[in-house]
Amino acid sequence: MDGDLVTIVIPAYNAEQFLCENVEAVLNQTYKNMEIIYICDGCTDHTVDILRGYAKNDSRIIIRVETENRGAAAARNVGISMAKGEWIAFWDADDLVELNAIEEMVNAAVKEHADLACCYWEYFDDIPSTDSVLDDWIKKLYCSTYPVINTEKELHHIMQLVTTVPCTKLIHKSLYTKKDIFFQDIPNANDVFFSKVVTINSHKIIYVDKVFYHYRSNKGRHTLSTDRDTRKNYLFAAYDKIYEHIKLKKNNLLLVRSFYNDVITNLNIYLGDPGYDVLFDSLRNVYLQKWGMQENEIIGELSSINRVFYKNIISGNKNINLQEIYIQAKVEFVRNLSCKGCSVWGIGEIGSALLKEISKTDINIQHVFDSAQDKWGKKIYGYVVENFNNVQADHIVITTPQFFDEIVERIGSNVSNIYNLEKQIWLIPDGLTV
Repeated sequence: MDGDLVTIVIPAYNAEQFLCENVEAVLNQTYKNMEIIYICDGCTDHTVDILRGYAKNDSRIIIRVETENRGAAAARNVGISMAKGEWIAFWDADDLVELNAIEEMVNAAVKEHADLACCYWEYFDDIPSTDSVLDDWIKKLYCSTYPVINTEKELHHIMQLVTTVPCTKLIHKSLYTKKDIFFQDIPNANDVFFSKVVTINSHKIIYVDKVFYHYRSNKGRHTLSTDRDTRKNYLFAAYDKIYEHIKLKKNNLLLVRSFYNDVITNLNIYLGDPGYDVLFDSLRNVYLQKWGMQENEIIGELSSINRVFYKNIISGNKNINLQEIYIQAKVEFVRNLSCKGCSVWGIGEIGSALLKEISKTDINIQHVFDSAQDKWGKKIYGYVVENFNNVQADHIVITTPQFFDEIVERIGSNVSNIYNLEKQIWLIPDGLTV
């Protein structure tokens, strides 16, 4: 058995329907030096019997039988206490994993001297799809060294660089054996604290830019269930624990900046969800004050899009239209840039909507450009569309992301500061003003 020992921890609660598929995917990993810990969490079906059948033929399987169903968090914490591996991964008993997942993630982590390796995941029904479209442009925008992330250099947005999904991570023992690393014993969102703190405490993160994990979306999922009431969303109970952890760290101001943005982003992930109003009210009435988010100074800590969301939270406005938010965020970005001389490129649907909103403000725009000759000389919301070749510009924001590279090539070296507006609204300030 070559390579470091890897521990796979898999909670299982009445998982017999999909368990054999899961076990086969684990046992047939191309990386062989593993211990595979199944935590049978108060099972009342044949889960334990199925696992014992496999364990007779493969000594790598370790079965821990719990008489009481306590949930995924408690089961994973038991797995942590039993783990002997140099690395640990947390998978679920009804999902599938690519057979080369552990091998590629271990190799990438060792090669880069990283203590946290991450991959991507996707939903599937009964047959996994390998044709996953990865929307990782935000990570690449945040981190110029992606897929390698030096945590210390990326603190102001480190929480945005890694998801809360534990199943996509391979974690070194220098992280997972720390006393302050655990899964919270709450009915839901119990992996948020663990995943975020592992990320914060890491020194270097490596992304393997592939889909390795396939999450079963049609399961009517009970394999991680408990009998506790899960109707309440415990997201901010998790973030409260993260905040306590961050406040104990030295030089935590950049981490707090990342924390503020992550809180607002994750609230708005639930926009339209039945529990959104409760989360909104708890943030506005309790946690804004507790986390120091009522101060006006935090506006400068937020991305353009989170700045708009934040203003709505402060005003108590729950009826947020996402398209309006996006437009307002773009206006915010242009406003911050306008003091240095800002021009807009593109008067299609997105660009026209932006100019319409800007025309209602006191924001000064240097020029409006478009690639189409038939638009030159026309007026749109009071702005004359110009041919870029005839004028000079300081900064240009491009409103058409699909043509960004083409437009940049056309502009050439004449303008040093060119921005993809669709992406810029997500960026968190790093301490430098725009």
